[in-house]
Amino acid sequence: GTLVKWLVKEGDEVQPGQPLVEIETAKINSELESPTAGVVAHIMSEEGTVVKV
Repeated sequence: GTLVKWLVKEGDEVQPGQPLVEIETAKINSELESPTAGVVAHIMSEEGTVVKV
């Protein structure tokens, strides 16, 4: 899928279930959610990058 948009930035605190990123695939657009509470330490892929989902 293509990473469309980050919904968080480095240093943000996140909660379980909070949307982190919008992903677009051939069939759907979806948001991936945080599995746990924590802090976003590092964003490793830029918007527009194709990522494995």
